[in-house]
Amino acid sequence: MALVSHDISLVASPCEETIIVERGRIVESGESGILAVPRHAYMQKLLASIPRMPA
Repeated sequence: MALVSHDISLVASPCEETIIVERGRIVESGESGILAVPRHAYMQKLLASIPRMPA
């Protein structure tokens, strides 16, 4: 099954493997651990866009 979403927080939990696509090209892929240590600038932007609850 493939889950396609612009919401990275939605796919973080149920997916064993994550593929990040920017402008039709795969820029980063791997197991769900890539969310913890993003290497590509686009992936870093996606993670920074997740709304955070104030502490």
